[in-house]
Amino acid sequence: MVPVVEENPYQAPAVQEIEAPPAMDAEGIRQQHLRHEASLKGFGVLCYVGAAFNCYAVAMNYYVAWYSGAQRPVAGDHMVWLGITIAIIVLQFSAGYGLRRLVPWSRIPAAILSAVSVTRLPIGPLFGAYGLYLVFSAKGRMVLSPAYREIVAQTPHLRYRTSSAVKILLVVVLIILAGIIAMAIFA
Repeated sequence: MVPVVEENPYQAPAVQEIEAPPAMDAEGIRQQHLRHEASLKGFGVLCYVGAAFNCYAVAMNYYVAWYSGAQRPVAGDHMVWLGITIAIIVLQFSAGYGLRRLVPWSRIPAAILSAVSVTRLPIGPLFGAYGLYLVFSAKGRMVLSPAYREIVAQTPHLRYRTSSAVKILLVVVLIILAGIIAMAIFA
């Protein structure tokens, strides 16, 4: 006698109906992306700071050349340096402006700056890799999309709250920086 098999081992598995999770509302989406939004805006501030330092470097270069008695620095190599620095300043200001306002086109200058920064040792690779992550991650693409701008317009009451530990760390860093500047001035 042959045993009778009730199940067909070659039959395709049965599909169970699973309900899709309910679509998230604008507040839920914004809450999920609020930290990344704040990081992008902070990276925009870093772009502004970098542009300010580069403007200072250009101004000091001309100031030292002018008052040291040297000829005006208009030689070929210097003009190449000046052109590259001005291009970087424009990229930094545009990336800072765009990231602070979360506009989609800001991904291009931010990506260029981050890619260039990866080649700048010793801490450039950290900033560059972090900038590339912020701009090209899934959350970064969402935050820098036109749909997210509409979500921000619908939820203006949501704000990112910085933790107390970060605020304390920032104060400590500013005190140390002020001390270094004071030592440089009065030493």
